[in-house]
Amino acid sequence: METKLTPLAEGLYAIDQGMVRSYLIVGGEKALLLDAGVAPCDILALIRSVTELPVVFVLTHTDRDHTANAGVFPVHCLHADEAAGYTPAEGCRAEALQEGAVFELGGRTLELLHIPGHTPGSLALLDRERREIFSGDTVSLASVFMFGPSRSMENYLASLRRLKAMAEAGEFTAVWPSHGPCPLDTGVIGELILCAEGIRSGEITGEAAQMSMPGPAPLLGRYGRVSILFR
Repeated sequence: METKLTPLAEGLYAIDQGMVRSYLIVGGEKALLLDAGVAPCDILALIRSVTELPVVFVLTHTDRDHTANAGVFPVHCLHADEAAGYTPAEGCRAEALQEGAVFELGGRTLELLHIPGHTPGSLALLDRERREIFSGDTVSLASVFMFGPSRSMENYLASLRRLKAMAEAGEFTAVWPSHGPCPLDTGVIGELILCAEGIRSGEITGEAAQMSMPGPAPLLGRYGRVSILFR
């Protein structure tokens, strides 16, 4: 799978592997890698092509399309609710964090938000100064996976409503997701809320998704620009 490093803004890079995106955020003293891709690659070489600073590694969540190259980092930072079900690669350790944890990169500060639903410990990173948020899979124009034992539509809706309130208060104006186009406007959050509410109420019944996987095919519910996969 092709892996591509793309500059997005000053000190911000995307590491794209087709269906999924990791972010490299570079401050004056440290860099932060958010997620580790879906396929093996020389991710350290990519990072070193733009910075020699020490790297903090953070996982938005532990679905397999975000962890392929995690084993090259000795410490995996993630929310405590995600760490509870996570076994890092041999020689690595998980650092379980809570809401409000701060990553100081030198001239750039990122704050951890716990936004459960897609997974129990899904997190986002908020840059208050730049008014932008890195949302993982929670906010996306790609179909959000909300089927399987670890998903909770109720928690997902609560997280979306929280993010919508923050956006309306001006805490962030741009969203950097792990899948699909980026950046996104904050209006996507409201559309996802209406989609999730429609699925929960039965007003959105969905259509069979064209996916090859064990078990019954999930349903694809759509609203406006967004879609959610559910069962």
